[in-house]
Amino acid sequence: MSAADRQRRHRERQRKGVAVLPIEVDGGVYWALTLAGLVAEADLTNSSAVAKALGHAVKDWSTRQVGNALRSGALKGDIVSSS
Repeated sequence: MSAADRQRRHRERQRKGVAVLPIEVDGGVYWALTLAGLVAEADLTNSSAVAKALGHAVKDWSTRQVGNALRSGALKGDIVSSS
């Protein structure tokens, strides 16, 4: 992928409000992703597969949290601002 392609992807993510973050995970996280059915055990050494699974797990978790907050009336207004 060229530098221009990476820059386009970066700008598109910014427009969508998406961030790519470096994170550290330990063995427990790998196994939790496997137990949840988000990544196959054979793919645990594939960082792209693990990253995708983590993205799905965080999105599912955040959707539940925001839904709970909206139902309880605890969430009002935007809590995330673009830079």
